[in-house]
Amino acid sequence: MTTSAIRIAVPAALAVLLSVTPALAKDPPDCAAALKAAQADKTDGKLAKALTELATCSQPACPKATQKRCADLTQAITASQPTVVFSAKDASGAAVTAVTVTVDGTVVATKLDGVAVPVDPGSHTVKFEMDGATPVEKQLSVDPGLKGQAVAVDLDANPPAPPPAPAVAVQGAGDAPGSMTDVTEDPTKRYYFIGLRYRGDVIPKFMINMFVDGGATVYSNSVGIEADLRHDGFSLIPALTYTSYSTGDMLFLQKGKDPTNAGYWSLVNSGLSGIYASADLLWSVHVASHWDFEYGAEFGLGILFGSLENNWVYAKNGGQISSSNYAACTTATAAEFGCRVGDHSGATAPGHINDYQEPSWVNGGSKPNIFPLINFPQVGFRYKPIKQMEARFGLGFSLTGFWFGVSANYGLENPTK
Repeated sequence: MTTSAIRIAVPAALAVLLSVTPALAKDPPDCAAALKAAQADKTDGKLAKALTELATCSQPACPKATQKRCADLTQAITASQPTVVFSAKDASGAAVTAVTVTVDGTVVATKLDGVAVPVDPGSHTVKFEMDGATPVEKQLSVDPGLKGQAVAVDLDANPPAPPPAPAVAVQGAGDAPGSMTDVTEDPTKRYYFIGLRYRGDVIPKFMINMFVDGGATVYSNSVGIEADLRHDGFSLIPALTYTSYSTGDMLFLQKGKDPTNAGYWSLVNSGLSGIYASADLLWSVHVASHWDFEYGAEFGLGILFGSLENNWVYAKNGGQISSSNYAACTTATAAEFGCRVGDHSGATAPGHINDYQEPSWVNGGSKPNIFPLINFPQVGFRYKPIKQMEARFGLGFSLTGFWFGVSANYGLENPTK
């Protein structure tokens, strides 16, 4: 070959190679991005979408390590993805197969042959359509991991009804999926609320009389803030609550002691208050549209502060002390039996006179500094009229008696757009 021929052949060969090389050097798929997207969709419960992305990162063009992770995740999702078996009957009760099924607007079956159809967990709108029959829509809740959930419908042979006027359709939307009043909660998601609570505690006299005689039924008020951390029908409700234990004067007799002896009587007046940090643990059962029945317990601890007066008394009109015949001791005089230190077994000077302030536990007295909060059992109802609002009505039994309560919370859930 001549020199001039070589000069012509070499550039021509290079041109051919350059034109062929781009066709052979296809970029491999974005394997890492596909795996990351699939992991995120799995967390969100979008299993079908995750499987599509895993098919990308399982290709031979991906690194071996990525292929294996995608294959393992594909196997795990396939094993856990719930499936649904659709079936239908006509007006005569005979099974029909020529039915098209859509889930949330996507066709998943054009023939009902008993084959299980993979469906993501959560709430879905399912539509059944057959020639010559009225389409049927129904709401379907699919539990995670449940295989072969049966969904059956009856299809009539009447022609479809004419569509309603637009105004009627809007007015009758009601609890349509995605609307503000559709309060269906996806068991795979978490929901958050924050709001206010009120509780009234009743300490019945008969419970007080288990420890002392006399006294009266005591009612205390509690107000506070709370949050609701809700997932799959369970609510964890941390709360910070202020409680007032204020009472009027209450006359007490030591349990089982002689009522004719003024040394066993005392007059108590509480100005105590408390700040409690607590948490409710509530499980719910859906009972009706927008309503859940709830049951559980509450545990917490409170810091108490304020005054607790504990005065000795005497019979102001002579005779025996009673609810209509007593007076608080203001001085330790010999003429008033019950006001002297010697009238009380184990008492020391100066005595419980002149609005005596009971010391706290840390100072050797009987006034508590802290107090546990245990409410068990407690039951009630949860009402959720719209996505962004919930209210509770509850009652239960506590260490000190009985209580009832109400709360209202604002939610962070928005209607689907």
